[in-house]
Amino acid sequence: MEMSRRNLIIIAAAVAILLAGAAGVWLFLIDDEEVPAEPVAVKSAHPLYQNIGTLVVNLVDDEGETHYMQVDVTVMTHSAKAAKTLEHYVPVLRNAFLEMFSTHTYKDMLVPVKREELRVKSRELVQHVAMKKMKQSQIDDVLFTSLVIQ
Repeated sequence: MEMSRRNLIIIAAAVAILLAGAAGVWLFLIDDEEVPAEPVAVKSAHPLYQNIGTLVVNLVDDEGETHYMQVDVTVMTHSAKAAKTLEHYVPVLRNAFLEMFSTHTYKDMLVPVKREELRVKSRELVQHVAMKKMKQSQIDDVLFTSLVIQ
């Protein structure tokens, strides 16, 4: 009797180890496609805004005069998750904006079409950073909420 109880415990332990190993192999081998993806972020009915802040840059001038541009940048999205996550990347965005803005000339920034081109490039920049850092871009637009050129 003693021997059969011991054999039963050994067999049960062996079966448990085999099942655990099989479960581990199965989890290791399944495709990512079979695992349900994260739920798609629900879009807000109203736009959400993330203020990037006020940026001041020197503008290049052919005549050697010093000119400045001060711009308040705000990012618009309809995703609450994107707006919240974007808060963590404000320093990265500010740096990228400063680099991009400082390459423009004073004369170009006096032309409305050139300012609009800069705004569109700014939106593309934010979408690029969002794809790189957040692995998805739910950025709808970039707005210049204040712009001073002197």
